[in-house]
Amino acid sequence: MNYLFAGIIFGVSVTAALTAQAQVRVADPKETVNRNVEGRVNGRVDQGINRGLDKVEEGIGNIFKKKEKKPANDQKPAGGTANPSGRPNADQSGDTNADRTGSGTTAGRSGGAPANSPDEPAPLKSYSKFDFVAGEKIVAAEDFSQDAVGDFPAKWNTNGSAEVVTIEGKPGKWLRLRKVETASFIPDFVKNLPDNFTLEYDFVYAGRDKEYAHQQQFYTTFLETKKNNDRVWNPAAGRGATFLLAGGMGVGNAELLQTDENGDYTDLRGERDMAYTLNPDNNGKVFHIAMWRQKQRLRVYVDEVKVFDLPRIFPADVKLNAMRFHANISEDRDQSFVSYIRLAVGAADTHTVPQPLQ
Repeated sequence: MNYLFAGIIFGVSVTAALTAQAQVRVADPKETVNRNVEGRVNGRVDQGINRGLDKVEEGIGNIFKKKEKKPANDQKPAGGTANPSGRPNADQSGDTNADRTGSGTTAGRSGGAPANSPDEPAPLKSYSKFDFVAGEKIVAAEDFSQDAVGDFPAKWNTNGSAEVVTIEGKPGKWLRLRKVETASFIPDFVKNLPDNFTLEYDFVYAGRDKEYAHQQQFYTTFLETKKNNDRVWNPAAGRGATFLLAGGMGVGNAELLQTDENGDYTDLRGERDMAYTLNPDNNGKVFHIAMWRQKQRLRVYVDEVKVFDLPRIFPADVKLNAMRFHANISEDRDQSFVSYIRLAVGAADTHTVPQPLQ
């Protein structure tokens, strides 16, 4: 039965096809052209629609795709190298490509975005240089090598008390100052200082803490005086300048002051907070102090930090003929040490001095 039905269907199909072929007629050429144009236009429109639908389908498919995980720092990314330290590679963004000029931007980007978060100001970095030039021709030097431990140095004068000692873990001999009030320590061999000179020495303090009020004042003074031991109880006894390193209650500061004929201070002075370095954490640290006089000008350095640079601290006509160290120390536990003193002829100032208006 099924075979009979299939045969009938096949016969009908063949008959219809033959009938359709028999009915072929010659079409009007104009009508054929119009149909062809219309078909091609419709085909182009269909192709455009299909391409648009393909894009839509592709976008919908991407929504449901899983995001690929980024390689971990200790994995080797495609085309890169393994980075077991966890820090950015040289070709990745990060501090490796940071601008080293302190601008806070990433190198290679014009007008780069700030490296800090919007709520944090970019750090401002500045740079200076250690411009101290030690004199070569030595005028005087002192390391207390000729003095016995426990003695006051033979070539010095004082109204106070001090002694030559050694310090554990540090080479050489040192002059130790302990609990003195307005006492001067004068090297008698220093006379007639040059117009241009450098003075260097090493300085150590001990006993500073934050638990009680105390003072440790250590002055370095250059002065013009009739006798080097005039007004020995004062930091100065004539015109010149004195540099003060001071500590008390866990803080420290530095001052540079001009002195008059009586050894008193004038209004020309400088002051600087030095708590960042003169504090209890640095008990026993060796500080290198350097001073450079160029006629009226005096620069002062603590280690390699320029603390002061005053161009008119000395009067133009001053004749410096003495120097002294001076101390005020309130407790016996507080101590100051000085050694490796070197005074030498220094280089002159080559800057052009502005002339006053006429």
